[in-house]
Amino acid sequence: MRYVKPGDIAYDLGANYGMHTLLLARRVGLTGRVYAFEPNPEIRRALEEHLSLNNLTMVQTVPKAVSNQAGTAWFDSTGSAAGHLVNGTTAAPSATTYQVETITLDQFVLQEGNAPPTFMKIDIEGAESAALRGGREVIARYRSVLLIELHNPTEDRVVGMFLKGLGYRAVRVETGELVQNMESGWPDRSGMWGHVIALPSAA
Repeated sequence: MRYVKPGDIAYDLGANYGMHTLLLARRVGLTGRVYAFEPNPEIRRALEEHLSLNNLTMVQTVPKAVSNQAGTAWFDSTGSAAGHLVNGTTAAPSATTYQVETITLDQFVLQEGNAPPTFMKIDIEGAESAALRGGREVIARYRSVLLIELHNPTEDRVVGMFLKGLGYRAVRVETGELVQNMESGWPDRSGMWGHVIALPSAA
């Protein structure tokens, strides 16, 4: 609510059923735009139904997973409301895995010509650092505010070091407390973990 205003361009990475997408749409209004990335076709259909019911025409759904390279990847839908990209280029087929298209933020903005984000919400079940690496140029150039949900200690550290290298600082969503050590992760209480908002140095 604090960092999104009318006319902004918001990206929702891992839009799911649209809880954040709908809120972002209300915040940016008719003069803004929301791009909702959701590769799970069943969940995306429900998301699009929610958008239609609420007449949120400023939202464009994107049926792709955001990663560090464009192409295809295995996606594991472990439950009706969750899923994640599978590490590596191959995966054993199963009842819960299928292939999805992937895209990078740099490609989406710099090659395809979509509006760059002023705000991004990233909740993609452990693929946060891959999405950030694939958007390094966009993030460095446009200095988006980032709301990130971190999922494991390895991602904590990699994401923190990536953002620190681009001149970002991070605060905890729940308390507003500044993250003291962005190069460390859980269980270091002063490190990156949980829900954080990453702010460019000028913000």
